[in-house]
Amino acid sequence: MASTLPGGDFAPRESPMVGGAIAKIGPTGLEDASSKFLGSAARDVQQVTQYLETAQKEWDTIEASDAYNKYQEKLVQLAYDPNTGYLNVKGKGAVDPAYHQKYNDLFRTAQEELAGTLTSPGAKRIFAQQSSVGAMRSRASLMEHSAKERTAYESTTYNKGIENGLANAWRSHGNDAEFGGVLSEMERSTRDFAQRNGAPPEAIEDAVRDIKNKAVKARFDGAMSAGGSEDIKMARAIRDNATGFLDTTTKLHMDEKLKVMEKGNKEMKVINTTYEKFRPGTRDAPVQIESMMDDVRKEFPGESASFFETVRVGLINRGNERDTQIAKEDGKNYGLLQKALSSGVSLSKMQTMPEWSLVTPAHHALLMDKARADAY
Repeated sequence: MASTLPGGDFAPRESPMVGGAIAKIGPTGLEDASSKFLGSAARDVQQVTQYLETAQKEWDTIEASDAYNKYQEKLVQLAYDPNTGYLNVKGKGAVDPAYHQKYNDLFRTAQEELAGTLTSPGAKRIFAQQSSVGAMRSRASLMEHSAKERTAYESTTYNKGIENGLANAWRSHGNDAEFGGVLSEMERSTRDFAQRNGAPPEAIEDAVRDIKNKAVKARFDGAMSAGGSEDIKMARAIRDNATGFLDTTTKLHMDEKLKVMEKGNKEMKVINTTYEKFRPGTRDAPVQIESMMDDVRKEFPGESASFFETVRVGLINRGNERDTQIAKEDGKNYGLLQKALSSGVSLSKMQTMPEWSLVTPAHHALLMDKARADAY
């Protein structure tokens, strides 16, 4: 006997009977439907998975970018802050190794703190890549700034040393050994500085020669400023002994100074000598100037007009200075004589006092008038 299974989409099918029982039922249509359903579900799961993965990647990128923006802001602050920014550290402070250590630690600390705020490994990985590039740029900027400041600081230090050396050369004009030590130190520091900055050998030797030239010039000026006759002789000797390496400008400087000094010395010698000749009439020196100058012109016929004018002005000044001094002495002595007269010293007695010969005739007359008035 054949049996059938009803089914909406399934056609009736005979099932063989084995021993009075159903041996096998083969629902081919049901298997196909299940397969389709399972395939569709798998695709849905895959799509959902892909969506979630895409959404996670997008979120990781957004979160990492937000952290990186904050890191960049921090790097800008570490660079440009007016009080703490590394670009505002100058001179020695930017050369100290502790300077590099401090800011590299701050770069790393800021990076680690922002990485700790991220919620997924993907965001951490993206931020690590981005922030590593930012940190590398900041470290390069830090090193570049330090290099510039090192150059500036080294130059400042070298120039200060040369300035001190020139001052010592100026002061040591009378001591050969001391000047030799100063010059050796200046040459050594100049050579070292030039070598550290990569100067070629020719440039190094030029720099050393220039420093030697400046040192000798400073020593010469020191001797000239002392102004004594022996100092002038020493200045001339300094100039003569250094002709082998002095530049033209320095030679002219020294020659002109020697010429001016020698001319000035001659002028002062003439002024002193001429004035001493008229010493008994010093009070009348201003009115005797032309007479004095006639003698000077006869004695030095080949001198320039400026030489004679300097002598004339010097004689006038000497006369005025002497007049001022005489006036002070006269006033002092006149006061002493007045006091003596008021204390009862007679006129005849007062005229024997040393101060009487030191006051002017005008004061003599005043004192005699007062003595006569007191007598009445």
